[in-house]
Amino acid sequence: KRTHEKVVLIGHSMGGTLSTISASHETVDRLILCAPYFGVTYNKRYILKPETWTDIGNPFIRWVYKGDSFVMVNRPEVKNRIVSYRWVPIKAIKTLYELGERAQSPEILDAINCPVLLIQSQIDEASSPEKTRDIFQKMKSGDKQSMWLETSNHHIFWDLESDRVMSRIEHY
Repeated sequence: KRTHEKVVLIGHSMGGTLSTISASHETVDRLILCAPYFGVTYNKRYILKPETWTDIGNPFIRWVYKGDSFVMVNRPEVKNRIVSYRWVPIKAIKTLYELGERAQSPEILDAINCPVLLIQSQIDEASSPEKTRDIFQKMKSGDKQSMWLETSNHHIFWDLESDRVMSRIEHY
């Protein structure tokens, strides 16, 4: 802020979580949240919530294999171009969950007073759209805009509506 006219935070997934926390502590001109992580999208095939599996496995599992199934994009031709971790330390997953909880605390949400743009897919299989909608409504900012995608998945910068995403960010 000392050396630039404007400061805009843009974060995708966990970056959205970190940007939310940062914007609550520092003065920024805009906050752009792209498929931010505030909670995992539940899927029946998990049987239990992913957070529960993480708690169960934490004492004796150090790494979790993600593989290609967790590169959540509906454009198959770009899937192999997305750089993604194949193995993730379970401590990193726990950190993600803790940051998601922290970012939705009233102290954080009450401190968000800059304009906020939210871009997320209605069918995001990683970051819960329902949780994000709830957290977005609780942010104190009086200038909040959202763009809900219909055909993309979690990796919105690579997916079917990526041109719309980029255009919306550029014109915000």
